[in-house]
Amino acid sequence: MSSSMQIESTSEHQVEPQQPEDDHKIDEQIAEALACPCVDDLRSGPCGKSFEAAFSCFLRHQAKHKGDDVDMDCLQQFEAMQQCMVQHPEAFAEFANFQASGEADRMAKEAASS
Repeated sequence: MSSSMQIESTSEHQVEPQQPEDDHKIDEQIAEALACPCVDDLRSGPCGKSFEAAFSCFLRHQAKHKGDDVDMDCLQQFEAMQQCMVQHPEAFAEFANFQASGEADRMAKEAASS
Protein backbone atom coordinates (compact mmCIF):
# COMPACT_ATOMS: atom_id res chain seq x y z
CA MET A 1 0.00 0.00 0.00
CA SER A 2 2.81 2.38 0.72
CA SER A 3 4.17 1.92 -2.83
CA SER A 4 0.84 3.00 -4.33
CA MET A 5 0.88 6.05 -2.08
CA GLN A 6 4.36 6.80 -3.30
CA ILE A 7 3.27 6.46 -6.93
CA GLU A 8 0.31 8.73 -6.33
CA SER A 9 2.55 11.22 -4.61
CA THR A 10 5.06 11.04 -7.47
CA SER A 11 2.39 11.45 -10.10
CA GLU A 12 1.06 14.50 -8.25
CA HIS A 13 4.51 16.05 -8.32
CA GLN A 14 4.83 15.36 -12.02
CA VAL A 15 1.66 17.30 -12.79
CA GLU A 16 2.80 20.47 -11.06
CA PRO A 17 5.96 21.16 -13.14
CA GLN A 18 4.01 20.60 -16.36
CA GLN A 19 1.53 23.42 -15.69
CA PRO A 20 3.97 26.29 -16.32
CA GLU A 21 5.09 24.52 -19.50
CA ASP A 22 1.47 24.17 -20.61
CA ASP A 23 0.88 27.85 -19.82
CA HIS A 24 3.97 28.72 -21.83
CA LYS A 25 2.64 26.74 -24.81
CA ILE A 26 -0.71 28.51 -24.53
CA ASP A 27 1.07 31.88 -24.39
CA GLU A 28 2.99 30.96 -27.55
CA GLN A 29 -0.23 29.98 -29.31
CA ILE A 30 -1.86 33.25 -28.28
CA ALA A 31 1.14 35.26 -29.51
CA GLU A 32 1.02 33.38 -32.82
CA ALA A 33 -2.71 34.03 -33.22
CA LEU A 34 -2.28 37.72 -32.42
CA ALA A 35 0.52 37.94 -34.99
CA CYS A 36 -1.87 36.90 -37.76
CA PRO A 37 -2.36 39.70 -40.31
CA CYS A 38 -6.08 38.93 -40.20
CA VAL A 39 -6.35 40.73 -36.85
CA ASP A 40 -3.97 43.62 -37.58
CA ASP A 41 -6.79 46.15 -37.97
CA LEU A 42 -8.31 45.14 -34.65
CA ARG A 43 -4.97 45.24 -32.85
CA SER A 44 -3.88 48.59 -34.28
CA GLY A 45 -7.25 50.30 -33.90
CA PRO A 46 -8.54 52.27 -30.92
CA CYS A 47 -9.74 49.05 -29.24
CA GLY A 48 -6.53 47.11 -29.75
CA LYS A 49 -5.74 46.57 -26.09
CA SER A 50 -9.27 45.45 -25.21
CA PHE A 51 -9.37 43.19 -28.30
CA GLU A 52 -6.07 41.56 -27.31
CA ALA A 53 -7.29 41.00 -23.76
CA ALA A 54 -10.62 39.47 -24.86
CA PHE A 55 -9.10 37.37 -27.65
CA SER A 56 -6.29 36.13 -25.40
CA CYS A 57 -8.77 35.22 -22.67
CA PHE A 58 -10.91 33.35 -25.19
CA LEU A 59 -7.92 31.40 -26.57
CA ARG A 60 -6.61 30.61 -23.08
CA HIS A 61 -10.05 29.38 -22.00
CA GLN A 62 -10.39 27.22 -25.13
CA ALA A 63 -6.95 25.69 -24.59
CA LYS A 64 -7.56 24.89 -20.94
CA HIS A 65 -11.15 23.74 -21.26
CA LYS A 66 -10.89 21.94 -24.61
CA GLY A 67 -13.87 23.35 -26.46
CA ASP A 68 -16.23 24.07 -23.57
CA ASP A 69 -18.37 27.12 -24.04
CA VAL A 70 -16.81 30.34 -22.82
CA ASP A 71 -18.55 31.10 -19.60
CA MET A 72 -17.98 34.00 -17.26
CA ASP A 73 -14.19 33.72 -17.50
CA CYS A 74 -13.88 36.32 -20.24
CA LEU A 75 -17.02 38.36 -19.73
CA GLN A 76 -15.25 41.47 -18.40
CA GLN A 77 -12.77 41.51 -21.27
CA PHE A 78 -15.48 41.16 -23.91
CA GLU A 79 -17.61 43.82 -22.23
CA ALA A 80 -14.63 46.20 -22.23
CA MET A 81 -14.05 45.50 -25.93
CA GLN A 82 -17.73 46.06 -26.71
CA GLN A 83 -17.76 49.35 -24.81
CA CYS A 84 -14.70 50.48 -26.74
CA MET A 85 -16.31 49.54 -30.05
CA VAL A 86 -19.43 51.51 -29.13
CA GLN A 87 -17.25 54.52 -28.24
CA HIS A 88 -15.39 54.29 -31.57
CA PRO A 89 -17.99 53.40 -34.23
CA GLU A 90 -15.94 55.13 -36.93
CA ALA A 91 -13.26 52.45 -36.59
CA PHE A 92 -15.81 49.75 -37.37
CA ALA A 93 -17.88 51.53 -40.05
CA GLU A 94 -16.42 49.45 -42.89
CA PHE A 95 -17.23 46.23 -41.09
CA ALA A 96 -20.75 47.44 -40.23
CA ASN A 97 -21.34 48.39 -43.88
CA PHE A 98 -20.05 44.99 -44.99
CA GLN A 99 -22.43 43.26 -42.58
CA ALA A 100 -25.37 45.45 -43.59
CA SER A 101 -24.81 44.84 -47.30
CA GLY A 102 -25.50 41.13 -46.87
CA GLU A 103 -22.12 40.31 -48.39
CA ALA A 104 -20.98 38.57 -45.20
CA ASP A 105 -24.05 36.30 -45.25
CA ARG A 106 -23.50 35.49 -48.92
CA MET A 107 -19.84 34.61 -48.30
CA ALA A 108 -20.76 32.43 -45.31
CA LYS A 109 -23.32 30.53 -47.39
CA GLU A 110 -20.80 30.04 -50.19
CA ALA A 111 -18.21 28.73 -47.74
CA ALA A 112 -20.72 26.35 -46.17
CA SER A 113 -21.71 24.90 -49.53
CA SER A 114 -18.10 24.34 -50.62
